[in-house]
Amino acid sequence: HSVKASCDGFNSQGLSCDALYFPNSCEWPEKEPSKNPQSIWMRKVCDYILGNCANLDEAKQAFETFNIWGDGDAGTKETTDRLALPLHWQILDKNGNGLVIEYEKKPDYKL
Repeated sequence: HSVKASCDGFNSQGLSCDALYFPNSCEWPEKEPSKNPQSIWMRKVCDYILGNCANLDEAKQAFETFNIWGDGDAGTKETTDRLALPLHWQILDKNGNGLVIEYEKKPDYKL
């Protein structure tokens, strides 16, 4: 079976989210349910942001609240359905303000 996930889009509040290729720099944190049971798989981030956030503050809060995880080392898995892609996200509001989320070193992200 294949995984259905959005890689870009916008919602009714004018917030857009784009998953962009980030080769050679991306390093995913390990999934740690005991540390934070609320986790989002990296290929579902745009779906979550667009479905649950109305502005940049809410999007930023989502990244501070949830554990975003990959599935092994980015770009090295052979199975395309569970491939941990080397991604970062660009999130823009209706006024053109934005933020970029990048995972470069475990376990933190950069805004």
